[in-house]
Amino acid sequence: MTQKPENHHPLIPSFVLEQFNRSSFDGHFLGAVLVVDIKGYTAFTKKMMSSGSAGAETISELLNDLFGQQVALCCAFNGFIPFFAGDSYTVIFPGDEGTLPDLHSLTVQLIETIRETRLFKEASLSIKISAGYGAVHWHISQTEPYFHYFFGEVFERVGTLNSKCPAGESLFEGELLSKLKHSENKVSNVLSPQKNSELSIEFDPDLVAFIPELPILATMKNEFREVISAFVAFDFQEGKVDKSIIDDCVELCRQYQMFVKELDCGDKGLVLFGFFGAPVSHIHQKKTSIQWSLLCREFLKEKENLSGFRISMSSGRVFSGFI
Repeated sequence: MTQKPENHHPLIPSFVLEQFNRSSFDGHFLGAVLVVDIKGYTAFTKKMMSSGSAGAETISELLNDLFGQQVALCCAFNGFIPFFAGDSYTVIFPGDEGTLPDLHSLTVQLIETIRETRLFKEASLSIKISAGYGAVHWHISQTEPYFHYFFGEVFERVGTLNSKCPAGESLFEGELLSKLKHSENKVSNVLSPQKNSELSIEFDPDLVAFIPELPILATMKNEFREVISAFVAFDFQEGKVDKSIIDDCVELCRQYQMFVKELDCGDKGLVLFGFFGAPVSHIHQKKTSIQWSLLCREFLKEKENLSGFRISMSSGRVFSGFI
């Protein structure tokens, strides 16, 4: 394996690449988890679809403006983003009492930043933020193409807290508030975080080992295309995650030409999310997706450590691009 690049690629958190290069595949640490939920731009995207390719380019510019500052702020506060889930994203801040950044200041700046974007004004966006503290578990599969994810009760608690949070505000768990009172970390204010105007793709072998579609993603044009979205929700007995089941399920998805985007952990538990039809369209992808769902159902029904699972799919036109 190669050494971690000096400037890691934003598609893979530096934490994951560091563990990968140490041949470390499982573990946990204490830290804060923050969920940023942005509502409103899905409806705006549908409006832009009527403008064709010009609308796709507009959406790309607006989303870069929206998320560029957001991501830069979170990184400036020593956080990393393990996944985007639709109109929300999760940030992890490893640390304990005395080492966590000033997350109060971060949330204020995130809310102020989004209000300054063009998309906020044109699409009537709203933002709400929730945060908690606890054990963050992580896993990296041991067969190529590799797959990584983060999980733990803290993600579910923060997701539930977010559903109770009013728009334009933030809610923190009591334990996190206590930790922040004693924090000595001075990262608290970033007036103009640096953001990349254009994402540069470097084909580091480690990145391609995790994302074999990376060469295709790098050349994708912004467009609206028909895709099939697929979800697998896992319910493990007594909350004990069997990582081998997830690893085998991911491998099955890839065998059927699904682009496996991520495994999200939140108030809905562990949910595997992927696409048929992006970044590459295949002949008979509707038939292939149905075959996958039936085989996946039979595969999961045999697993004793699962108390239940749910498989769902939907098809439609979406914005597809690399922002």
